[in-house]
Amino acid sequence: FVDTGMRPQNFIRELELTNVVEDYPKLRELIQKKDEIVEKSASTPMYYKCNLKEFELAPEFFGTKFDVILVDPPWEEYVHRAPGVAEHTECWTFEEIMNLKIEAIADTPSFIFLWVGDGVGLEQGRQCLKKWGFRRCEDICWVKTNKSTATPGLRHDSHTLFQHSKEHCLMGIKGTVRRSTDGHIIHANIDTDVIIAEEPPYDAISKYVEAAKQQNTYCRTNCVRFSYQTQRFPPNMEPLHSTKV
Repeated sequence: FVDTGMRPQNFIRELELTNVVEDYPKLRELIQKKDEIVEKSASTPMYYKCNLKEFELAPEFFGTKFDVILVDPPWEEYVHRAPGVAEHTECWTFEEIMNLKIEAIADTPSFIFLWVGDGVGLEQGRQCLKKWGFRRCEDICWVKTNKSTATPGLRHDSHTLFQHSKEHCLMGIKGTVRRSTDGHIIHANIDTDVIIAEEPPYDAISKYVEAAKQQNTYCRTNCVRFSYQTQRFPPNMEPLHSTKV
């Protein structure tokens, strides 16, 4: 056994979406045009710095409800993956996450993207979607590569034998959306549900959903994005300038 620090998925070839749709000219053209539209129409990211354990999500505060909601909670699983840094990392219990009033700010129809890790969060995430009024319609799997930053050594999750190298994002839908008549809301068959990449595939949301009002809950500094209204977490973060990240 040799620990090279390189993940096996680093060696999977032709991962770019353009390679996947090479034999489908209409789909390739749709992806190109959609990327251009997103680039031109994306608004400057806006954020509100708050403590989500004290702040109650409400449409009256935002002045609107949202078409797309991205939720990336600090699950306990994430702390277990980094032994020795737990005292510096705040995590939320399943009950605390489920008690968020996501249903209060979700429009009809609307979509939610909930990151759940790679363990018990899969089942707990489904329960959250049900409580918030969504039904699960897709499970997006992010298989992590580390081509640029190979792991220097083995760092095992304190609760498992093997190190996790994938994450799951549950996609939920509220209301009724039909592919044949609602192309102004959602684009079907435009991306894959297994994404092999080094960085989190946040851009996949823009490919799936054609929506104007987008909201990001539990945001860190590295994922404040164009077209999103964001609740910053933790609340003591320094202000972020309105630049593209």
